[in-house]
Amino acid sequence: MELDIIAKTKSKRPGVTQLTENVYEVRVAAAPVGGKANEAIIEALANYFHVHKNQVEIVSGFTAANKTINVLV
Repeated sequence: MELDIIAKTKSKRPGVTQLTENVYEVRVAAAPVGGKANEAIIEALANYFHVHKNQVEIVSGFTAANKTINVLV
């Protein structure tokens, strides 16, 4: 399933919130330096959807706040 993600980095309250059917807001504590935030986003989504981290991939928006994510369920 392909999802649109709004990434919020350096958040004091990490978590995942579903905004619409295919749009989610993902808040992570990691800073967007060296790919740490992207790794944290993948881990948060894997936990949210109860899948392994290798089943979540960033399709586009590697350096942007708006990302397209593919989750293999």
